[in-house]
Amino acid sequence: MHISTTVTSKSVLSGFFGITAASVSRAAKRFGVLLGLVCLLGAGGLVPQAWGADAEESVRSQSPIVVNLKQFKVTTDAKGVSKLGDASVVLPGDVIEYQATYSNRGSSALAVTATLPVPEAVEYIKDSAKSKPGLAHTVAQKDSIYAQEPLIRKVTTAGGVTQTQAVPYADYRFVRWDLGRVPANTSVEVSIRAKVSQTPAGEASTAK
Repeated sequence: MHISTTVTSKSVLSGFFGITAASVSRAAKRFGVLLGLVCLLGAGGLVPQAWGADAEESVRSQSPIVVNLKQFKVTTDAKGVSKLGDASVVLPGDVIEYQATYSNRGSSALAVTATLPVPEAVEYIKDSAKSKPGLAHTVAQKDSIYAQEPLIRKVTTAGGVTQTQAVPYADYRFVRWDLGRVPANTSVEVSIRAKVSQTPAGEASTAK
């Protein structure tokens, strides 16, 4: 049995679009940008149920694989050491770390593929994808064609010459790990970091 689990964002940084440089200070005082996240799990695909930290245990128990998703704001102290803190309010330029723990609550080992989407309001940070234990990851654009980073694409110049170039990290939309067979009563943690866009469009609001 192979379970493909996708953690999808729901109102991730929703309403954050459009904080301009002139309105950052005002927006910071008026709005807290909440990172509302929903986990979708399914055997052989997604199921219609969605849940977060406050979901009913009866819904969670429908799948042997349970995902616990957290997000933190990354800051650096005077010594250059990164620290993780509260991410209930974010502004342009802030770095967010998304952590997802996949736990097998079943009675036997299960093959699991984990996919974390990168919200369009943020830019994936190069080589920030991590896992415990250390596992290889792949990345993809909206086309969901996965490959190792950095992604490369072909472009044709005005003169008709075809060239290859690196895909901008702002265009990365998915990060995926093959977790292999996760034993019963065992957990695997994956994480990525992303920077909040400096040039969103619209007015900030509270995510719901």
